[in-house]
Amino acid sequence: MNVKYFICLFFCFLITSVGAQVIQVVDAETGEPIPFFHLYDYQKSKVLMGGPEGTVSLIEVIESFQDSVYISHLGYDKIGLMASSLDSNQSKFTFELHPNFIQLGEAQAQVFDEEQLFVRFQQKLKLRLSQNSWLVRVHFWELINGTSQVTDEYGLLGFGGLAERKGKFGIYDKSNYFLLSQHARRNFEVEQNGWHSTKDLIGIIANEILWLIQEAKFKKVDVLNSQREKSTFVVNYRLDELDVQLKISEEAELLEINWENPISLNLADEIRIDSGEIRFFPDSELLVPISFRVDFLRIQSQTRHQFFLLSSFIPSPMNYRSFLSENYKLEDYYNLVGQLGNFDDFNSTHRFFQSSKARFETRKMAQFSKISLDQNLDWIDGNAIDLISKKNPEADKAKVNEFYLYKKALLEELGKLGMAW
Repeated sequence: MNVKYFICLFFCFLITSVGAQVIQVVDAETGEPIPFFHLYDYQKSKVLMGGPEGTVSLIEVIESFQDSVYISHLGYDKIGLMASSLDSNQSKFTFELHPNFIQLGEAQAQVFDEEQLFVRFQQKLKLRLSQNSWLVRVHFWELINGTSQVTDEYGLLGFGGLAERKGKFGIYDKSNYFLLSQHARRNFEVEQNGWHSTKDLIGIIANEILWLIQEAKFKKVDVLNSQREKSTFVVNYRLDELDVQLKISEEAELLEINWENPISLNLADEIRIDSGEIRFFPDSELLVPISFRVDFLRIQSQTRHQFFLLSSFIPSPMNYRSFLSENYKLEDYYNLVGQLGNFDDFNSTHRFFQSSKARFETRKMAQFSKISLDQNLDWIDGNAIDLISKKNPEADKAKVNEFYLYKKALLEELGKLGMAW
């Protein structure tokens, strides 16, 4: 047996035997876990996200970083360490972040201009954020009618800039978002349900809300409140047109969008979007969601859906360009990968689902969604080509096969770049 292979098997066995090794990050003053903290290298070329309970898998850290690693969160002083110092048999490493409090005088607090901050964010959105491209590794659940129907997928969420959805087919255009599945399982047969898949819907929601924020006139925006959260001043706004609330930091970084009442989007009469929340990675150059929750109703079938997504890893945005196919123009590329998002293989017996990484991510998702899935679900497997042929017997089989093979090759290339699961 190959020595390296044996060592890898032994290491995996060891990790499985002692339980998942984790890094936990807590508030130095309260001892409370810090959710969604960030780990990154010196150049910020890649970012690893902590979970809702303030933990991240040690294996993920060791696989992602070789040298210095920094741990940070908005409102805290960052700390640095060497990734090599984490390679041990400890089951948990705990690190403390100290709150970075700044005392402001009354005069300083009064000169803060909420309208100017909102306009600054809009300018960023128009000039930089909407033009940026990024890719983020994600895990998501879709639950239908409670937990009777479950989809569990690991994949890559991509973004290629905002676009205005208009014209005859505007309601079916998810714009430049795409969600590629790498590992997937589900316990039900999918029926063709109108034009929209949930993957399309996520792109529509994000694009539509951000587009309306970008175009909003401030007279139609309410300032709800403003406060200092540790060292960061944040302002909460409400967009009157959608009854959507958003939180923006004093650096004009979008931190969160949320809504509690149904919102009206360009979706004809097929879907009603109920409550939802999107948290964003606080970086002026990106607009990457770190968590996504949305409840919606398919009107015709009256099925209620819950969608939960957690981001775990943001590679360098520069790497995103390196895998673009020479066979497609950039403006056509997002349409292509959007099509590939429908080519899902469901394979519950894949070894990935038995890995410590998948088990750790499942625990994170349960903490985030506050839902525990039945461990004995009867998964129904199937490959993408058969599933597409079943849905659409008239489909061009040669084209379907070409797309299927291209997606396989694309995921393989992304794996080589360290982007995939």
